[in-house]
Amino acid sequence: MEEIGAEVVVYGGTPGGVIAAVAAGRRNANVVLIEQTRHVGGLNASGLNTAEREHMLEPSFSGLQLAFYRRVGRIYGHDVPQYRWESHRAEQAFREMLEEAGVTVLHEKRLAEGADTVETADGRIRAATLETGERVRGSVWIDATYEGDLMAAAGVGYAVGRESREAYDEPLAGQRFVESASEVAGYGGRAERDEVIPVSPYDEDGRLLPYFTPRDEIDLGAGDRKPMNYNFRITVSTGRDRVPIEAPPGYDPARFEAVRRWLRSEAARDLGLYDIVDFYPFPSGHYRRSGDAVEPVPGEKWELNNRQSAIFSLGHFGGQFGYPDGDAATRRAIWQDHREHNQGLLYFLAHDPDVPEAIRSEMGRYGLAADEFADHGHWPPYLYVREARRMIGRHVVTQHDVQRDRRKDESVTVGSHWIDSHHVQRVAVSRDGFRNEGRIWVRTEEPFEIPYGCVTPRGEECRNLLVPVCCSATHVGFCTLRLESSWMSLGHVAGAAATLALEGDTAVQEVDVPALRSALEAEGMITRLPGAAPG
Repeated sequence: MEEIGAEVVVYGGTPGGVIAAVAAGRRNANVVLIEQTRHVGGLNASGLNTAEREHMLEPSFSGLQLAFYRRVGRIYGHDVPQYRWESHRAEQAFREMLEEAGVTVLHEKRLAEGADTVETADGRIRAATLETGERVRGSVWIDATYEGDLMAAAGVGYAVGRESREAYDEPLAGQRFVESASEVAGYGGRAERDEVIPVSPYDEDGRLLPYFTPRDEIDLGAGDRKPMNYNFRITVSTGRDRVPIEAPPGYDPARFEAVRRWLRSEAARDLGLYDIVDFYPFPSGHYRRSGDAVEPVPGEKWELNNRQSAIFSLGHFGGQFGYPDGDAATRRAIWQDHREHNQGLLYFLAHDPDVPEAIRSEMGRYGLAADEFADHGHWPPYLYVREARRMIGRHVVTQHDVQRDRRKDESVTVGSHWIDSHHVQRVAVSRDGFRNEGRIWVRTEEPFEIPYGCVTPRGEECRNLLVPVCCSATHVGFCTLRLESSWMSLGHVAGAAATLALEGDTAVQEVDVPALRSALEAEGMITRLPGAAPG
């Protein structure tokens, strides 16, 4: 069995994982980054082409995360940070940073399955076995995957889905409907509240259509094990070299029977394509500088996303439930199911005779971008897993940490994204109607401090593991942290903390936080809000 050794092992080449590896490498640690696909950069190199700066405040952009945006700007020929990009340009920037930091990258490697995959002793991870047979040893480990598999295999406690309102006294927690437009003010769109859609969720034989939840399974305010929906961030083009969006293998238009009924109903009157799918010009490839900012100029390339306020969109409600704790085969099946759903929906919108002609005509203008994901059929390799496992660590970030208790003694970085959850499921409220459930969209008015304890497990569970992506938060708290820019900042924290733990031969929980803050600040990180006490 081949042995691979490093001082710091980072599992997951997501943006958070890349920045963690770079942070440790720049501090002269020997670092191995293990990535599950052929590419590094996670969603930022797989169709999610924005820092979401429009939903955040300036203190949230600093450190190595900001260094990445500056590098993207230089790649495009600009001397200021660029917060929107094309996927292949993001991967180029990440690869350059890894190479400069001396990080060894292993591609297409993942943890083996089984009880003995991760070897632990005395509260520490000693080694892990990969599917391809290699045994990896390390002193400090960082789980930067979207799923938290290393964390789970090491015996660290975690949550999946939503806590009840009572669990942490969070008003936004639990199963919920948006009852008024004021709850999601500032989003825009046709469906500002979760109204009852007068479309039957039952088939002709009286059976519930797939991916609908019966009303008797809903208890408002109660918790469950259901994360918010997933989809692909697809890059499409109107260019001459665009790749046609074909019907997926086994395509059956009956899969979209509920969509068909909705499009033929009065509720969808005067509906346009852009009321169904979000089209962003971020990956256009054409950008202009405006003052100190760089903005996209609409071109031939567009990024597609689930439209949060839509009745039906790319979000595959219900298709995501088995993913967080699923084994490799289960996840592959869910990945494929989401592809067939997303590709099938786009094909349906462009070709099905029951789709209004205006929508069919507009959708027919688009194909897959020929210059993205060429080794993957021009389809993004990563499924957009918005939320999977969440560690239950030393500090659990809650709604109160975001809105009320915004200062922390152990603060190491600053967040500010809105509390943002896409819908979770479709609920059959009657024989003749359904409602979408689970959405949250609440503006964050002021930045908040993020404590070091949210990336460290409890000491009795593991003493040499840091978790910057599946970090410790409730569902509501996670809604503010679950974007790549925040995970890059937490990755920077994890990489620096790993080197301090190495230097001091100490557990990650015992890293001196003032020393960590000083190290981060020396590398350009904003670690606290203005007016914080020294130390």
